[in-house]
Amino acid sequence: MLLKLYVMRKEYFRNPWNWVDASVVVTSVVGMFLPSFKVVRSLRTIRVIVRLPSLQAVVHALAMSVPGISHTLIVMMFIWLVFGILGVQLFKGHYYYCDGDEKLGLRPCEDAGHDWKQYDFHFDHIAAAMLTLVVVSIGEGWSSIMWNGIDSTGTTTAPRQNAKPLVALYFVFFVLFAGFFAMNLFTGLLIDEFSQQHGSAGMMTDQQRQWVKAMRMTLCTKLPPPRRPPPAASQARRGLWKLAMSQPLEYFITGCIVLNILFMACEHYQQTQVWTMLLRVANYIFVSIFTTEALLKLLGLGPRAYFEETWNVFDLVVVVVSLLSLPFDGPSASGVRMLRIARVFRLARRAETLHRLFTTLVLAIPSLFNICLLLVLIFFLYGVTGVQMFGRIPVDGDNPGLTRNSNFRNLYYAIPTLYQISTTETWPDIMHGARYHAPGCDQDCGTNWAYVYFPSFVLLAAIVMLNAMVTVVVENFSNHCGQIMADLEELRDHWAAVDTSRDKELELPQFMALVRTIPNRLLVRIAPESPVSDVMSFHGLLTMLRILHIPLSREYTVLYKEVVAAFGRTLFSLGVEQAAEVARHAKSTPVPDDVFCVHHWFACRHIIAILKRRTIQRSQLLLRSSSTLQRSYHDGVSLPDPQPVPPPHIPEHQPTPDDPAIVESICL
Repeated sequence: MLLKLYVMRKEYFRNPWNWVDASVVVTSVVGMFLPSFKVVRSLRTIRVIVRLPSLQAVVHALAMSVPGISHTLIVMMFIWLVFGILGVQLFKGHYYYCDGDEKLGLRPCEDAGHDWKQYDFHFDHIAAAMLTLVVVSIGEGWSSIMWNGIDSTGTTTAPRQNAKPLVALYFVFFVLFAGFFAMNLFTGLLIDEFSQQHGSAGMMTDQQRQWVKAMRMTLCTKLPPPRRPPPAASQARRGLWKLAMSQPLEYFITGCIVLNILFMACEHYQQTQVWTMLLRVANYIFVSIFTTEALLKLLGLGPRAYFEETWNVFDLVVVVVSLLSLPFDGPSASGVRMLRIARVFRLARRAETLHRLFTTLVLAIPSLFNICLLLVLIFFLYGVTGVQMFGRIPVDGDNPGLTRNSNFRNLYYAIPTLYQISTTETWPDIMHGARYHAPGCDQDCGTNWAYVYFPSFVLLAAIVMLNAMVTVVVENFSNHCGQIMADLEELRDHWAAVDTSRDKELELPQFMALVRTIPNRLLVRIAPESPVSDVMSFHGLLTMLRILHIPLSREYTVLYKEVVAAFGRTLFSLGVEQAAEVARHAKSTPVPDDVFCVHHWFACRHIIAILKRRTIQRSQLLLRSSSTLQRSYHDGVSLPDPQPVPPPHIPEHQPTPDDPAIVESICL
């Protein structure tokens, strides 16, 4: 930090992340000299955010959503405050009981030598009431708090069952307004704020955004299987191809997968020998069917077409694993047999809804990874802090909150305990166990900082981060059905109608015929400056092809991947560097400016056609002039002196595509 401060001077504090780094360093230095500040050493983990751009993206998105939800937080605090004040007026001093005999009041309890104890959650003052209402609104253990209030009778009298049943209305209305209305309003606005921060893209780095765009282009433009077998295929291979691509076989394999899942679900403990043999025979039959399907598609489609489909590779891996697990099909091979569960995922290929959900999860991987990375950092930060604050609290029968499995002795126990708290499972008990004071405790005692530690962790882990994950999945699901995705899928369908053999390569006349079949709506999105009526004219097509900048191969053919890259680059409005990054992720080559492209060929062909037409016209004119001269020579008629023919006048405001100069200017 000092080195950066010396080199950058005033520029150092212009970066907000440098402020974070400096704050962590200063607090760490203070903690070295003050033992009470030893816990601040755990803040050093925050410096990881400064080093990782993926964490910075998520933190920035969370920080930008705070102003939008501030009004909702004010409303929630107002509801909490109103119900807190009302709770203090109703229940202050009422949440007490006799530890030994709950039927005794204050005086008889003390006379009997018992302790007059207070419940963990009460309403004696506004701070305790607000904490109690937080527990009630989250919904963990709130019913016991309600029943304690119903059974309460006074400040010094013993609780009696169902003493004040109308008290339940207080908790019912609070759960209705705070637990349902306010919390769901907070969740909805939090999701809306996340979506407004560029959606899931706001939680990704630039490289991750380009990867997602490349994956969208790849997944949405994947060509369907060919409609006809290869032309050079033999008669036997044609028959295998028709059988492998037939719809009845697809239905049969889907039914076998579902039936196989049902058979795997029928395995149970202490099953009979006959049932075990039946399941084993059924497994052999299903393995044979799936192996036959894989061989049938491999021979019918050919190795190249078979392995181009990712799902075919997955099916083949599942078949190979199933075959390798057959020799270990015994009572002691449960670990190997678990690999058969992978057959369930084959349904994601055949069900359109499952396939879309699977695609959504794939596109959400970068954002979910960044959120999970921040969540791991939060767990580690709170885990180290918890070990420093609560690691020396004794774990025994007198402390019901901290057990031998849920405690903060070390990081090994702290992380699972925090994971348990993030699911809101018994977190109020753990919070009270963290502030437990054993009788005669002078050191290694609990602390009231637990009231800040645990609610803040529940807020971050169970509410904010969980809703961030939900936002990412919902945003990717909506983007999967967006306009750009629909345009790319429409381009895929038009290409598949022309490229029936799935060579992913078209001759130039075929490609130009394909371009003319694309709807004007999509072409106008490529060249928005061209009117709809002019988009199919020479000028409109040339402008669109120049914007797309589709390169030609050495054989003067157009490759499918280059067309997809050109349309995706234009529809996503990518710059030069972004287009190069997307091309790298899509395993394509960035198009240089000096390469010969389709619009060059289109313009040159048009120029050649114009020159040919003018040459023919001049030849016809010369022939007519020659014929006239010959007739005049034979008739002895003198001809007038030839007059120069003026060029045709073309208005400047009405350019014609027949002018080579105009064509050349458009091309360049």
